[in-house]
Amino acid sequence: MPARLGRRHLQRIVSALLGTRAVQKDSAVTTALPVDSIPKTATVVALTPLLSPEVMQSLYKGFDVSMAPWAGDVPAGVVELLNRGGLYALIDAIVVAFTVFLFVGTLDHIRAIPKVVGRVFRFATTRTSMILSSLAATAFTNSMTSNQYATSFIVGDAFKDGYDRMKISRRVLSRSLEDYGTMLESLVPWHPTAVFMVATLGVGFADYWHWQLLSLTNLVIAPTLAILGIGCFYDRKKESDES
Repeated sequence: MPARLGRRHLQRIVSALLGTRAVQKDSAVTTALPVDSIPKTATVVALTPLLSPEVMQSLYKGFDVSMAPWAGDVPAGVVELLNRGGLYALIDAIVVAFTVFLFVGTLDHIRAIPKVVGRVFRFATTRTSMILSSLAATAFTNSMTSNQYATSFIVGDAFKDGYDRMKISRRVLSRSLEDYGTMLESLVPWHPTAVFMVATLGVGFADYWHWQLLSLTNLVIAPTLAILGIGCFYDRKKESDES
């Protein structure tokens, strides 16, 4: 009896955490699960009685509503939303991340990136040209690799020495990686971000790209700030000390 009461008490706690309502009907409990967010499914798994097998399965295969039989009849749409996750679902991202780390590590070991940047952007002898070059390199790298991870590592490592040499804060480099990297992704038709938006929203690229007002505006604002020197955090103190 205590075990049964404890199980019912735990079910009520989970229902409260999920924002659900348990309705008693003919001694059967029907629980309606709202579609709030995926993290809430972790609460179900974490608090399910006799949870060890379910937790392990959720970690590598993802959550399944069958792990909570006390939830009752769950709408098909909610089942489709919740029955997912696990390490297997992340295998593509994990492989890409490890590949990027291996590639960038190899380039860094042989000092290939600084040599390429030194030749291609040898005209960048001023602060403005250095920032503009990093913006262009970010846009090109992200468009060709379709991966912001690779872009951040490659371009960041390539330009960090130049930024330090010209006493430009690395905050500007970080911002440049976002301005012409992350912000540009939805404007590149073959980029995974744009493909995801087209597939999820059902709107063609040609129909939505001109409504990307923030991204389009940023394409003008970022180089304008570089040219005018606004928000570039130049190290004036080091300049005065050297002079």
